Amino acid sequence: MKIKLTFLLLFVISASFAQIKVLGTQETPETIGHVKKMGGFHVYCEKYSDNTYHFTFRDLNYTSITELETFSFKDVDNAFENFYAVIINGLETLPEPILIELPEGVLRVIFTKSYGKHVFNFNFTPTGSGYESLSIFMNEKDANILFGKAEKNDKKKKKKKKK
Repeated sequence: MKIKLTFLLLFVISASFAQIKVLGTQETPETIGHVKKMGGFHVYCEKYSDNTYHFTFRDLNYTSITELETFSFKDVDNAFENFYAVIINGLETLPEPILIELPEGVLRVIFTKSYGKHVFNFNFTPTGSGYESLSIFMNEKDANILFGKAEKNDKKKKKKKKK
């Protein structure tokens, strides 16, 4: 009788553990940059081990709820640095909106002048949705922070000041 109870108990315990299956761990991305303005509105840039860059921002269309939008691309043929160069050049020349086709939708980078400063923002339309998400407006300093260029520039300035 004790043996039957022991086997029954072992069966029940093993069956309860069988309901949960551990698949492994999820990769933690490297945060390249984070720009936060106007309360809770922000933009993140993260890099994953497969050289994919993810940009996540809080949609300005929603003020009472937090709706996050993400677009991403692989760093093929130096795409990340080229994207940064497009933004920095756009801040200098203020061109018409630049359309970039991504695997999950279309990204418009809009450049304008606001309060005497050149700024840009991301407008992302996911494929098939027809809905356009808007990011906060960012200036050149914010672009440097977002793309992880701010620290390098600050160190160079500090070295020049010491000389």
